[in-house]
Amino acid sequence: MEKNQEWAKHAGVLAISTGKKTFSHNGAPNRFGIHDVGTAFGQLSLQAVAMGLHVHGMGGFDAARTRTEFAIRTISRWGRAFAIGYLDGDGGASRRAEAETALGDRFQQGLGEPAAL
Repeated sequence: MEKNQEWAKHAGVLAISTGKKTFSHNGAPNRFGIHDVGTAFGQLSLQAVAMGLHVHGMGGFDAARTRTEFAIRTISRWGRAFAIGYLDGDGGASRRAEAETALGDRFQQGLGEPAAL
């Protein structure tokens, strides 16, 4: 979304949190999945701040485009997008090359989804 693009365009990291409505191992409803995702986001945010970083959560993002661009097949509930980086004079940071990221192009190859999703 336009307002979030100011955060996103300079962020060192862009990420999306997701959850499943059911458990993978037995298909039973997972009432707490989105709560668990929120807790993980909170812990990630605390760690980032402890490391001198800033985290900005963004509910406004194009979920359909995100699913297509990253070939995400099994998400049943979106959390939020978030930007992580060092604040500078423009409120942003420089980025690493894609090859230096944790998953690189694995999402585009359809390999980046954790087994639990």
